[in-house]
Amino acid sequence: MTHDNQKVENSKSTRSIKNYLISPNEQIGLAVVSYVILFIALASQTLFVIKISQGESFKLLVHELNDYPIQQIAILSFLIFSLLGGILLFLVNIYYTHKIYGSLHAIRNQIKKALNGEPCQPLKGRKGDKVQDLIQLVNSLVDAYQKK
Repeated sequence: MTHDNQKVENSKSTRSIKNYLISPNEQIGLAVVSYVILFIALASQTLFVIKISQGESFKLLVHELNDYPIQQIAILSFLIFSLLGGILLFLVNIYYTHKIYGSLHAIRNQIKKALNGEPCQPLKGRKGDKVQDLIQLVNSLVDAYQKK
């Protein structure tokens, strides 16, 4: 492989990675939050298994876990902590993506109304929505379209 071909391949791979980061601050922010939740769930599970393997029991547990093999405790705790972490990740992702897709849904409806010739009221973004600039552009576009 020549030096120029290697340069082209490197720029293609770099360019493809950048294509996925359309809004880097928001996307990386969500990834970091997801990683922190995953890390906390795994660290909690690990700490739980270590404490049980050392013979320490927790007051919240009804059954005496020291009677069970550590492998069963590890598998059960992995399943429980994975489920809890997964539920938390699901809720965080729903909350975060709602700030994007809620606005996109309103924009889609506004464009359909304008194309059908129905009167449109300007869209108002909610506080914290991630696409405020797009809402303003759509309002300008619909206003210009309806004036024609």
